[in-house]
Amino acid sequence: MSSFTHPDHIRYTAEITNVREVTLHGTADLAFWRRLLQPYRLLPASSDGAAQIVLSATALVWKGLAFRELIVTIATCTDRDQPQHDSFYLAHAFNSLRLLAWTERRFFQTPYTHADVYINTSQPEMELWHHNRLLFKAQMIGNQAPAVQHDEAWNGPVFLPAHASGEPTGRHFFVALSGEQAIYPFVAGTDLIEIAPNGDQPVFQWLRESQFTPTEWRIRTSANHARSKTYRRDSSKL
Repeated sequence: MSSFTHPDHIRYTAEITNVREVTLHGTADLAFWRRLLQPYRLLPASSDGAAQIVLSATALVWKGLAFRELIVTIATCTDRDQPQHDSFYLAHAFNSLRLLAWTERRFFQTPYTHADVYINTSQPEMELWHHNRLLFKAQMIGNQAPAVQHDEAWNGPVFLPAHASGEPTGRHFFVALSGEQAIYPFVAGTDLIEIAPNGDQPVFQWLRESQFTPTEWRIRTSANHARSKTYRRDSSKL
């Protein structure tokens, strides 16, 4: 993959404030995600020889509609010569409103599924239910002080799987995320994580097969999210 060209100006078409957000960061087998992303001509970013996985559960209100999402992303890099994390690949996403999940698939070519999402920021927890089956759960057990608490902002491209139209590569959009966050370590053996085996959503099987290992929680109680339209990727530059 050659260098990705950022546009000079990004117009964000949706901006949402006061987003409640529980994010679980972790590591996974790098070779597994290299194989999975190779058809999309994407390169997973490496941290100490491992891929970086981020699961984010959010509670939002947009145009009067209250809904919740859970997204699964892999940190990626857009320059093989400088393989630093500067982007994400959206492996899959879930929305608690059926209409919004359909709208995402139909108009933005994003890999969304309707599902029940539960999020708790005061006692950090996220759950995903699909067809009355629990597919994913993570929960902080007990109370602990955050290891770090500060404002953080990130903006960059989010790459999508190839669309059903037969395009050789997926599309992408841009996001801008900001807000004060509290960071806690994920305490193995105490904190809870459950990933259902043999579920009907492949993304959770990928997490199991790549040996996803949580490392930390990041909590925001009032985040700002902005997102652009979806762009085509220029395959001549990949």
